[in-house]
Amino acid sequence: MTKIIGITGGIGTGKSTVSSYLRQKGYRVLDADEMARGISQKEEVLKEVIESFGDDFVIDGKLNREKMAEEIFSNAEKKEILESIITNRIIVSAKDIFNRIRSEDKEQFVFFDAPTLIESDASVLVDKILLVTADIDIRLKRVSDRDGCDEKAVLDRIGNQMADEEKRKASDYVIDNSKDEEKLYKEIESFLKNIE
Repeated sequence: MTKIIGITGGIGTGKSTVSSYLRQKGYRVLDADEMARGISQKEEVLKEVIESFGDDFVIDGKLNREKMAEEIFSNAEKKEILESIITNRIIVSAKDIFNRIRSEDKEQFVFFDAPTLIESDASVLVDKILLVTADIDIRLKRVSDRDGCDEKAVLDRIGNQMADEEKRKASDYVIDNSKDEEKLYKEIESFLKNIE
């Protein structure tokens, strides 16, 4: 039977790099953030966003992602509200997809890249959990370079996420992505050998 492996980790840990590598190796990787982007375009979701956050969070019938990011990454309560609007829909959609994948049973492993896999209780959908971690200074640099934001903004985002120590307790495998990509790829290969 096909096993679903969840990939999780905080901002700047390198989940996307791990997912990209797995795709290059021929594995199917479903991305919760991509699912969220699709779900956030639905009319009923946009109505809930306007009701909860205000008109300026939807522009021309689309979620104002930049404004929303500013709002939720600095306010845990607002983050919970948005997650209640979108996350439940992701879980329902992912469950349907995983049930179909399991019934087809064509692949040994399928991966699910979900930053809030553990916090959102989506972990019940997967068979095993892979946590990607990285040293805090590396995460700060990666996110600052990628998003063009200052250290305080990055620390606010990290502070609004579940701590790695907590995620580690719920995870079956851990990959440390504090070094270069070559080291990361070796860690992924080792992980793949251990799950097969």
